[in-house]
Amino acid sequence: MGFASSCRTEVDFVATLDAVGCAFSDSSGVWNCGSKDLSGANLKSCDLTNAGFSTANLSGASLVEAVLVNTFFRNATGASAVWADTTYPYNASSDDSGNPCCGYFLNGQAPADCPVE
Repeated sequence: MGFASSCRTEVDFVATLDAVGCAFSDSSGVWNCGSKDLSGANLKSCDLTNAGFSTANLSGASLVEAVLVNTFFRNATGASAVWADTTYPYNASSDDSGNPCCGYFLNGQAPADCPVE
């Protein structure tokens, strides 16, 4: 889809996630991007703490410098996403993992199409 925006400020962050169809829950303070087509989305520098991406399509999305602490990816696709200086759900950096797609995700929460190590 080639989303051009990215998350550098709070305004950019909200605009980017709104543009890709994610919903924000005021009661929980969490973004839900489950089942959304985020292919090619530029999520660079987004703070996606506690967000839900279950069954989302993240193919070709940029997650460079994104913060994914406690973020859920169950059955999402994302092996071709760009993971660089990404903070994984366990607060580790993708640069510390030999296989950035299947790095330090919560138990059972790595994208479904990541290669098995």
